[in-house]
Amino acid sequence: MKRFAVFFLALGLAATAAAQSIAFKLDGTVHQHKDTVTYYVNSGDNTVEGFVFHNNTEENMTVMASLVAMEAANGMAVTGSSNAVASNSSYFTNSFTLAAGADYSGCTFDLTVPGTLEAGDTGWFYMLVSDASTGNPDSSAGSYVFVCMVVAPEEGFTVFEEDFNSMVNSSSYFYTLPDGWTTIGDGQANYSNYSGFGDSWTGLNVSGDVGLVAASTSYLSSTGARANRWLVTPAITIPYGGLSLVFTLYGVSDSYPESLKVLLSTTTNEQEAFTTTLFNMSRVQAGGCDYVVDLSAYAGQTVYFAFVNYGKNGYYVLIDNVRVMSPIQNEIELTDLTLPTYAAMDEDMYVTGTVTNRGVAPLHEYQVRYSANGTVSAVYTVTGIDVALNGTHTFTHNVPYRPASTGQHTVEVTVSLPNGMDDDEENNTLSRAMTVYDAANTLKRNVLMENFTTAQCGNCPTAHSRIKNALRNRNDVIWVAHHVGYGTDSWTLQASNTLTRFYNANSTYAPALMLDRTRFEGDAFTNGDGEQAPGPVFLPASDVATAIQTASEVPAMVRVALDNTTYDAETRTVTTTVKAEFLNDMNMQSPRVTLYLIEDSLYGTQSGGSSNYQHDHVIRAAINGITGESGVITATTAGSTAEKTYTYTLNNAWRAEHCRLVAFVNNYNTANVNDCKVMNATISDYLHDGEVGIDAAEYVDLRLYPNPATEFCVLESADGIEEVRVMNALGQEQMMLRHDGSGQMCLETAELAPGVYVVKVKSSRGTVTRRMAVVR
Repeated sequence: MKRFAVFFLALGLAATAAAQSIAFKLDGTVHQHKDTVTYYVNSGDNTVEGFVFHNNTEENMTVMASLVAMEAANGMAVTGSSNAVASNSSYFTNSFTLAAGADYSGCTFDLTVPGTLEAGDTGWFYMLVSDASTGNPDSSAGSYVFVCMVVAPEEGFTVFEEDFNSMVNSSSYFYTLPDGWTTIGDGQANYSNYSGFGDSWTGLNVSGDVGLVAASTSYLSSTGARANRWLVTPAITIPYGGLSLVFTLYGVSDSYPESLKVLLSTTTNEQEAFTTTLFNMSRVQAGGCDYVVDLSAYAGQTVYFAFVNYGKNGYYVLIDNVRVMSPIQNEIELTDLTLPTYAAMDEDMYVTGTVTNRGVAPLHEYQVRYSANGTVSAVYTVTGIDVALNGTHTFTHNVPYRPASTGQHTVEVTVSLPNGMDDDEENNTLSRAMTVYDAANTLKRNVLMENFTTAQCGNCPTAHSRIKNALRNRNDVIWVAHHVGYGTDSWTLQASNTLTRFYNANSTYAPALMLDRTRFEGDAFTNGDGEQAPGPVFLPASDVATAIQTASEVPAMVRVALDNTTYDAETRTVTTTVKAEFLNDMNMQSPRVTLYLIEDSLYGTQSGGSSNYQHDHVIRAAINGITGESGVITATTAGSTAEKTYTYTLNNAWRAEHCRLVAFVNNYNTANVNDCKVMNATISDYLHDGEVGIDAAEYVDLRLYPNPATEFCVLESADGIEEVRVMNALGQEQMMLRHDGSGQMCLETAELAPGVYVVKVKSSRGTVTRRMAVVR
């Protein structure tokens, strides 16, 4: 059943589409139709206040009380009477505003509305002012006072709507706009990759939750030219006041924003008829939200709306969900949750999120509650805020969650009651899964840093320098370069193209980074358009060191090692055993072991670099698949172990002395790119005949300090030290020392040039490598 609101100038009440008996209540007394109430006006007073509408039915109605006043002479009485609703009553044009006055008791009147109320109906009633002593009307007081009313729909009622979902595909991603919509082009050509947009507007299918929309670009072939591209609605009748134009506007780039305005015509859909500007945004920022424009001034008229893209060098702008409706007053959406991916058992974890005000009324308060593994929080009421339409507010629940067990925990957060009012709860709840671990059983992780780069990427050399600077004095990052994301080159491994799904977007870019295939949040993890990256891949900007540090602070709960690694130079085969040990319970949909072969010191032309640019960390082979091998790991509970031995033959063109193995344990989820995290990784020494060492194998204990070193570096190992080799970044051996097997030795570094070195230490339990930095 559709509900309607009845507006009596400053008064109103809700009524259902059925016969109603509407009464008025004053000081707790209900006055019905034809009741006569006598009141007395004090000397000097000339207003009456305090009329309250009363619902005299058994159906729910929303009452909106206000003040009603009328002129009255001293000693006059007011009696109530009414007329039935008269659609399109001529009295509507004679309406006037009654001002609020002083508070008087014992004064009311009533009105009965028979029949069915329809949107747009009008009616009136009158007050009769009588002399208290004679009961006769006093013409000097204005005996008959007419009050007009109009029936308008309750909030959310819609008279026009276009969601563009019925558009028909025309070519590729593009669709034909709905019937009745017209476009006016500017005759300008687009940049080649954007030719499909045409010179005005078109339908477009956008991935994710956006779907089918109207789209326009100002990315023109003529640099610096401004677009003038029009999208015009069909004719729309505005039947009464209280309605608004509501539309969803999406920007796609903060770096290359579009400009959009909305114009109105009350005559035709010809361009020159649009003389009124309703809305103007010179920089449409990335993201989408609803905008509301009041149309009360156009009640009773038929109008056209024009959405005009007047941007310059913008990517494109999107319009969706165009409506003429009575706007929602109180509505909120829980748009984000900030919860850790991992949380320590028996430690407080605060629940933080972001609420967006989707109602036209300013948001002053709302409630928050959460549940996690059977624990339900108390209600936290947020107050003392003032958030406009589309504005956001970040909350932190005042009661932290303290997980009492390890394993997978799901936190579900719900917001409600904006300004104390019920709202649509469909978008009020979000949940996040996190892994709770025992902090006593964790390791310092080695971060797997995957770099998307190609020889034609002109910005990649700058990014490489940034990354190298960020890695200075670090020995906990393993760098793998995938030559995809910006075309291909002679070092492209075709299998790496599979990993471009981690961009989680319709397009790719380079330079780009991915740390442990994990989507982190924050200013250091934005994409090429300056927006929060939707997947694990992000742009390595000036704060890339912050990004790497953030990833390194996540504890590792899986021990990964390469054991018994050997290389046979004659057959060019390398053999290794990948081992994994779970220290905490882990929830992994498809746990995998992955083994790559990478090569350093490859030289060739690089855009933005030189004709003899050095390419390092280049992936040469995904030995057991680019996303790893399932079935090796059969259990992910604490104490579980897994291992598998691999043998691989190197290509004759690859230089083994510049090749290393990279092994890691990862999850893989074909449906969710943000659920494919790397749990821990390790890297071998460069391949050479015989036994090959392992880097960061936690099975061998080794400490280096100080690191970075200046004059010396102390090596300590509980497994004893038998031999030490030091190699530079090119794999060239700088020194070899034999030791007596004791657990400590001092490595002199004064003769080493500043830089990063690989220290290979042989002990009683095997061989391990560490990185050592030398500084001056």
